[in-house]
Amino acid sequence: MIFRGNEHKVIYTSVLKNINKPIFKMTPEFLSSLYLLTSYTKLWNRVKSAVGSEKIDFSRICLKNIKPDCYILCKAAQDLYEGSSHICFLDLADSESINEKIYKLILNAIDIRRKGSCAFQLNSRGVII
Repeated sequence: MIFRGNEHKVIYTSVLKNINKPIFKMTPEFLSSLYLLTSYTKLWNRVKSAVGSEKIDFSRICLKNIKPDCYILCKAAQDLYEGSSHICFLDLADSESINEKIYKLILNAIDIRRKGSCAFQLNSRGVII
């Protein structure tokens, strides 16, 4: 699994660790959404109060004055979590709307949504490597 950078990986894995539940018992919806929401520190700081123990309350997230990339990531996370349709395939195909970095993050999140914890390389204790 490709993280945006080390900071993304650190935030993501620390949130999972704090849930105190094995990753393979967490839902793919939660894992994939959290992956996107932790990809940018500014986005994470904005949304972390809406994230609980394997639950995300998107109604508590205020996206006013947020960067467009973070807005797209949050809406894609919401789509993966709730099954809503804020982002469509045509949006993903439009390189002017969604840049390459955001596109790859969303594709990784889709992979997590599809495979759950099997999308990650885990050590013998079930921790992301």
